[in-house]
Amino acid sequence: MRIARAKRAEAPLHRHSDAQIGWTVSGRSRMGSAGRQCVLQAGDIMLFPPNVEHAIEVFAPLRQDRIDRTAAGKRQ
Repeated sequence: MRIARAKRAEAPLHRHSDAQIGWTVSGRSRMGSAGRQCVLQAGDIMLFPPNVEHAIEVFAPLRQDRIDRTAAGKRQ
């Protein structure tokens, strides 16, 4: 199944009983889970086991404030 999200789309923190796998075909998005965040771009794959809280924010073009926040989180 292919799901297309509009630029600036969001799916707030949520969970579901099934595992979720996703492949970023184009564009960029930010995924968050367990207090960690990462930026996904074309070619990246994500996997969430069942009942794991996660969120997504789709943005294009990539916003500098998001790059800065993601990079800061990786340095901590």
